[in-house]
Amino acid sequence: MVFEAKSDVINLELLIRRSPESVRAWWTDLPEDYHAKDPREQPYRVLTTRRLPNGRELRTYWRMPDGSEFDFQEILALKPDGTWTFEIPNGMGFHIMDEFRAEPVPTGTKLIIRSTLTPLDPSAASRISRQKEIMTEGWKGAAKICERDAP
Repeated sequence: MVFEAKSDVINLELLIRRSPESVRAWWTDLPEDYHAKDPREQPYRVLTTRRLPNGRELRTYWRMPDGSEFDFQEILALKPDGTWTFEIPNGMGFHIMDEFRAEPVPTGTKLIIRSTLTPLDPSAASRISRQKEIMTEGWKGAAKICERDAP
């Protein structure tokens, strides 16, 4: 029997009291070897492994709520229209594509996030709802840290 992956999507709109330029910079203008100052920030380390014409190849290090740690390959792509994506080819058994758009609003920025999760095997497919919950909470936490720390 062949496994047929069925993707699922997270759509979020988060308000961040910073300019769109500041929000984009916080998310994408990382040093070559970034270490989070806030222990709640995930990933807690982001290492650039290769520069690309429109972004970077990254190795990200994550600490899960249960204390376990994982690292993933990610690809950050900066788009000419000011949007950006993070692609994770194999994160926890999923292919994940995160798409970001920062739109100005009177109080700062509406960050629009669309994450597409495609399970790579039946085990991941059975965990997709929980993975969506974890990612949604993670995005909300990241938005709070961005609002506090963005340039």
